[in-house]
Amino acid sequence: MISTEMVYGVGAIPDPAARVDPVAGAPGPASPSGGGGLSGIISMIKNAAILNIAGSVGYLLGWMASAFFALGGYLVKLAVNVNKDILSSPIVTIGWNIVLNITNLGFILAIIVIAFATIFRLESYGMKKTLGRLIAAALLVNFSLVIAGVFINVSDVFTEYLKNQTAGAGPQAFGTAFAGIFKVQALLNTDTLIQSTSNADVPGIIGNFASGTLGFVSSIFFVAIFTFLGALALLATAIMLFVRYVVLGILLILAPIVWLFWIFPATQSHWKKWWTTFFEWVFFPPLVLFFLYLAIYTLQGQGPYFEELRRASEGGQLAHLYSGLSVIGNLVIAFGLVFGGLITAKKLSGSGGAMMYGWAERAGKGIGRGVGGWAGRKGMQYGGGLARIKGAGGKSLAERTTDWATNRKNRVTRFLAGGIASPIAKLSRISGEDLVKKAEGRIKNLNTMEKKARLNTADAPTKIALLKSLAADQDLDGVNMPIIRTTEMRNTFARFQQGKAFSDFEKTSGASVEMQEAAKAKDMVRLREATDKFIKSLSFKDLGKTQWNDVFSKEPKFGLDGETHRLLKEDLAAGFTEILPGAFSKITSNIKPNNFDSYEDLVKYQIYQLKAKDAVKGQTAENVFNANIGWRTMGRLLETGDTVPPPPAATATPTT
Repeated sequence: MISTEMVYGVGAIPDPAARVDPVAGAPGPASPSGGGGLSGIISMIKNAAILNIAGSVGYLLGWMASAFFALGGYLVKLAVNVNKDILSSPIVTIGWNIVLNITNLGFILAIIVIAFATIFRLESYGMKKTLGRLIAAALLVNFSLVIAGVFINVSDVFTEYLKNQTAGAGPQAFGTAFAGIFKVQALLNTDTLIQSTSNADVPGIIGNFASGTLGFVSSIFFVAIFTFLGALALLATAIMLFVRYVVLGILLILAPIVWLFWIFPATQSHWKKWWTTFFEWVFFPPLVLFFLYLAIYTLQGQGPYFEELRRASEGGQLAHLYSGLSVIGNLVIAFGLVFGGLITAKKLSGSGGAMMYGWAERAGKGIGRGVGGWAGRKGMQYGGGLARIKGAGGKSLAERTTDWATNRKNRVTRFLAGGIASPIAKLSRISGEDLVKKAEGRIKNLNTMEKKARLNTADAPTKIALLKSLAADQDLDGVNMPIIRTTEMRNTFARFQQGKAFSDFEKTSGASVEMQEAAKAKDMVRLREATDKFIKSLSFKDLGKTQWNDVFSKEPKFGLDGETHRLLKEDLAAGFTEILPGAFSKITSNIKPNNFDSYEDLVKYQIYQLKAKDAVKGQTAENVFNANIGWRTMGRLLETGDTVPPPPAATATPTT
């Protein structure tokens, strides 16, 4: 049991009998001086009587408070320990097994419902929308206790840590630690009162009655209020933890049947309510103990500050005021943290429950769609894939079948062969396009970072959809081109009837597969041929879609090493200078200021090289480039409102 001294401080409340005559033993004057007389003695006796009564009441309140603190602290620690063993509770394990057996029978009924819904074309309950969830639920229901246990164990780890930090060991540790932060005994510190009355004459005693006796009685009421509020805080915490144990126990028992509710739209509200309630309570203990720990840890460090403040005015009435205010301030802060922590912990766990349910719902939908649509998607993918696989001569089965049918000389055999080739070609085209189209629908709500993150693990149709989307958004700078811009990836696009999409992807990235392979091999002849071919394939519209700022960046982009990046941008600059100088109007306007100087130097060097080979072409390229530089500069000046700078001084032609 927590003693009165734990709550009020050792020796803070002397025996009530000791307060009968606080003046008798004082070394004051032998007889009263001044005009107090008999009335002063009577007032002194009343003062002593009030002090005795108040002291007795304080002693009684201290005993009651110690009992409540002990009970509250014991119940908090008991509730924490009981919650820790919820997964091994016999009631939970036995109840879970019973509900699991009932749920397995429910799956049989669910299959019958789905069958009839499919027959009667009820889309909401048909095979297309419910079969995937049924299969996933039938697999996961056997692990429902394990899945819930993962979250409970995470909560228990944080709870145990905060429990040890807050109270340490021992059944009464919570009450002891909690009582220590309130220091309500300071409100009952009557040493100054006794000293002031014992050293004063009768009129002084009468004068000190209002400031001493009434102050002491007021302190008694403060102690009563704050003591019971403190005990109430511990009891409220314990009750909430016991409620959490009961709620989680019921939820765990019902966990299997909740997976059955997930299958059908009409019962999914029960699935949502289960997960929301589960997450609302599962993380409640660490949150509430955190605020309790915060209250104890914070206020334990405030003692020296208030003591220094009290000593600064020691000896005067201001000292009494500061001492009382410091204690009351501590109590207000403590109650604010503890009671506010209870409310905040409940709200935070509720908000966290809604958020965690959102994650679980998305994961569940992903599982359902994945399992339910797996057979259909794979059937289309591999069935159509057989028709798209390249064989001898670099042609797919669909292409070879079409050629075979076309080359039949006899009209009848050509007609029959066409009947065979047509469905194969259609299977190749439709299956590939449909798979990519469905993948595009699945990724349309992803942000750029999520799209790039999925590239490494996505299947072929999804990867094509991701690259098409990133290219359309001109956001390929984070794509690892050495493993994406390859012949293998080009063939993958072709198998799904997406050859043009890969060509657009190359144009947006500013280089072709052949250019990248030649640059990596440092084959300058092959690189120039590939670059010329690439530049000639660009239309004026294509030039506006290319990420030129990344192509001509000072630092390597697209996951390229520094040397490959340098060779590609140098050869592109040389190619545009010689073949298509008009492209500089599009390129120059897309270069950002941080890359512009290096870009300008690179192009001017390539113009100088071209003038050495062909003065006319070189001069034409120089005129076009300088004009674009001028227009860019003029546009910048109009944006900023600056004046036009004077023309630069003539520079000498570089020498070799």
